[in-house]
Amino acid sequence: MAPKRAQDSESSRTPEGNPAKRQKASRACATCRKTKSRCELLDVAPGPNGRLQCHRCKVLDIECSFHNSDIIIVARHNDAASSPAQAGPSTPSRQVSAQSTRSSPSTEQFGVQKDSTSNDNHEVELPPEGHESYVLGPWRLIGIADDARWTKEPILATEGILPPLPAHEINGSTNHHSQNDTLTSILPHNRIRYLIDIFETRYRPWMNLPSADVNDAALDLVRCTIASRHLDSTTRRKVAPRLQALVESTLLQPGYPHTKSPEFIEALLILALWMPICGSGYAIKRDSRLLASSAMQIAISLGLNQYDNIQVLLPHKAQGNADLEVVRKTRLWCAASNIEHMLLFGTGRDPQSRRTLEERRTDYTASYVTLDPRDVRLGLSRRLFDLTDIGSSLHWGPSITEQENASKEVNDLLASYNWLYRLIIPLPVIFQLDAFYFSMLEVSYHAYKMKIIYRNLFELKSLFNLSNKEWLRFELNGLPVGIAWGRELLSLSEATLVSLLSRPDIASLSTAPDSYFLLVAYAGLSLLTTKIAVHHMGFSSVADHGDVLLDNTTDRLQQAALSPDHMPARCAAALRHSIATWDKVREEGPPKNNNFKDMVQDKPNNPSEPQSEQATLPSGDGFSSDDPFPSMFDPFFGTMGISGAYLLAMEVGSTSASVLVKFDINVSVELRRTSIETWYFSEDDFGHVLTYHDI
Repeated sequence: MAPKRAQDSESSRTPEGNPAKRQKASRACATCRKTKSRCELLDVAPGPNGRLQCHRCKVLDIECSFHNSDIIIVARHNDAASSPAQAGPSTPSRQVSAQSTRSSPSTEQFGVQKDSTSNDNHEVELPPEGHESYVLGPWRLIGIADDARWTKEPILATEGILPPLPAHEINGSTNHHSQNDTLTSILPHNRIRYLIDIFETRYRPWMNLPSADVNDAALDLVRCTIASRHLDSTTRRKVAPRLQALVESTLLQPGYPHTKSPEFIEALLILALWMPICGSGYAIKRDSRLLASSAMQIAISLGLNQYDNIQVLLPHKAQGNADLEVVRKTRLWCAASNIEHMLLFGTGRDPQSRRTLEERRTDYTASYVTLDPRDVRLGLSRRLFDLTDIGSSLHWGPSITEQENASKEVNDLLASYNWLYRLIIPLPVIFQLDAFYFSMLEVSYHAYKMKIIYRNLFELKSLFNLSNKEWLRFELNGLPVGIAWGRELLSLSEATLVSLLSRPDIASLSTAPDSYFLLVAYAGLSLLTTKIAVHHMGFSSVADHGDVLLDNTTDRLQQAALSPDHMPARCAAALRHSIATWDKVREEGPPKNNNFKDMVQDKPNNPSEPQSEQATLPSGDGFSSDDPFPSMFDPFFGTMGISGAYLLAMEVGSTSASVLVKFDINVSVELRRTSIETWYFSEDDFGHVLTYHDI
């Protein structure tokens, strides 16, 4: 089989044999390319300073490379009227040309964008149907169309199957907002103080920052806007839309005068963590990831990236007002970096604050020797994101040596994760007043680790010939790494839900940032995928309590929702729909002609085709793609074209035996091959392969 890159090269040629030429398009400016942010040229005429700037650079008042660029291509007016089917996935360059032809001025600023019927995941370019890199996503198993790449952008994929937000009013802001509105005209002073106290008590701990006893117009407005969701329903219906409209018409508009301040950075971070839930009062959809990137851009312009050494947070380090200012800036930078990592996790984007190896080493031990619980979470979250960055950048090569090195690096990384978990696990007991926040740190830990394993498992599989299931037998030190990682995936998805359910604090959960609920939904869908796949393997169920975990998780999310458009309510609806699909499939019974004994044909195979040139097997016999295995997934998938792989682990019978079921779905319509191997473990060494037995 030809390497994947060679296949892609051949597929890009025209019938005449000549390479297809790409259509020219405008490039993003240097700053937007560096930060991987949306770049839009809303006004092609030079500004008052005689320079041409993109919208983002103009708002942030930073240097833009467009002022001396000769390659900017301004689209014709009829380009913007092209159909969505012709437009294809949106890219920064296409957005430049499309946005520049709009007749009405754009309100996009600091991560807000026009509310339209376009796909929310427009920045993701979908691969062709049946492409090898299109890994199996859980929405396929539950009958929902794919919306993004499950492996590389799992959070975007999860977000894509949530129920849509209620349609916003076209001119919602004008209906609720007067040009003379101010915070004090909407709320009396005593109510402003009341809402700020609510925010500082219930929302500030999620940012891992100390209470802010400052009077800043932007920060006060944002804090009151978020805390207004806790007002009584009558007052909230009157106040919340006006507050949202005021934020939209002031802070998120070009020309706001007070952007270069730490307080404004905090305001943007708050808006990025908690999306509006009032249902009206605003006419634009906010991009939390762009808001976080904008906050980081301002922080870098203010030089906060110089305050990256978390060791200054140690109790004996801060002495005098000068040192206290350094501590304040260090906390803000570390918090902003963690929030950016959290919001960009699973979206395919790299954070601007990604650290080098030397920077990671400088504060390796400083994250857990302080006694302040928020500083502890700040440091441990920083270590967690460092490990996640490392796991997202591991290189898998075509040679055996490269594969062994990569798998060893993954195992070393998992050992580092385990070391970090040893530090996290006792903290809910040590810091009992912050026990809930440390439990949610466990949720993040399990979900991030699960995503990293999934990503590297897919990278391993993509190196081997699809017709030979060689990757299933790839070993490191005698242990099949794919099997070990696959079993841990299932355990991590369950552990994520257990960590959420272990602290029945509904009031605190209702204040969690939206990204936490997406992590829970991601874990729940992964667990549900496993259960449905096992069902179609011919088993009655997985030997676990997954059904109870899923039901309790759905109930817990629904209880935490403050409104129908609150993120936990949307995640609960997605899980509830998926569980209903699973219940329906289970009621229909196992697929016909799908008996476990009939599927197993445990005989040595001598494949007629040679082993893949990209990789060879360390041990074991190869698999033949011509073995007469039935297409077990036809009753459920129909003729749906699917590709990808998933590893399942489950206990069958007694606790002294474990069956590792591995299946691979080929790029064609039918499932060509299903391999099932049984490994027996002793009671003392459970989890380690001792010998192979026939079933």
